[in-house]
Amino acid sequence: MLDGKLFRCQNSLKWYTFILSFTDYNYFRKEVMEMSVINDSNEYKLYIKNAIIKLLNSEFEESYNLIVHALSINPNAPEPQNLLGIWYEFKGDEDMAMKHYRASSALDPTYKPANKNIERICTFYVLPDMTIDFGDEILLVKND
Repeated sequence: MLDGKLFRCQNSLKWYTFILSFTDYNYFRKEVMEMSVINDSNEYKLYIKNAIIKLLNSEFEESYNLIVHALSINPNAPEPQNLLGIWYEFKGDEDMAMKHYRASSALDPTYKPANKNIERICTFYVLPDMTIDFGDEILLVKND
């Protein structure tokens, strides 16, 4: 009988399979998970930043692809849903925009950009200081 677990990890587009003893497994799993979170986090932030820039430059197809890719990296994050709401709003579909703003708010009720966008899109009289909130504080964070 094999004294170990079959372990798979993804590095870029390649899959690696390891057979580890039980003592090495927990240590290796912890190291790989931490490394994967850091890499995914940096990649995720990069996609979000580029999507915001593309949206601001009215490059809608490129921004949509970047947002969807960020969503595939971190499906539980509110930022891609907020950006999809902005994307739909720029396209003129306020109903779909509202659905994505609400999804973003449901994923993280404390995420202020989605809540501001919901308030803005539901307000009958739009005030001059009520602008689309991209959640671009992520642009100010340096990549590690």
